[in-house]
Amino acid sequence: MMSDSRSAEFLAGLPADTRPIAERLISTIAGHAPFDVAVKWRQLTFTVDGDFDHWVCAVAATKRQVHLAFHFGSLLREPSTGFEPSESKYVRKLRYRSVEDVDEAVVRELISQALEELPRFKG
Repeated sequence: MMSDSRSAEFLAGLPADTRPIAERLISTIAGHAPFDVAVKWRQLTFTVDGDFDHWVCAVAATKRQVHLAFHFGSLLREPSTGFEPSESKYVRKLRYRSVEDVDEAVVRELISQALEELPRFKG
């Protein structure tokens, strides 16, 4: 379980089937960079300098799957796993149905790209 109270509260509200997937994603994200974290739009949202208008990524879950969304994912290189089809101009998502689906190296690479592109997205 995450030590951050917002993460712990978010995880506590998830279905038992998807909680381990979300835990792995949150641990990978939180271990990569010092993010500000809050529950926004029913998802655990990660940002820099408290700027939730330009959030970096977010974790959301249903009974059967977990999504990792990147606010300006359209600026990122498509991962080998591929983004979910999207009609959004900017947001891109990855979908996970098991803990084994989570490729931490892919998640870390996307976070690195997102942090590099953040000034461009804000501009």
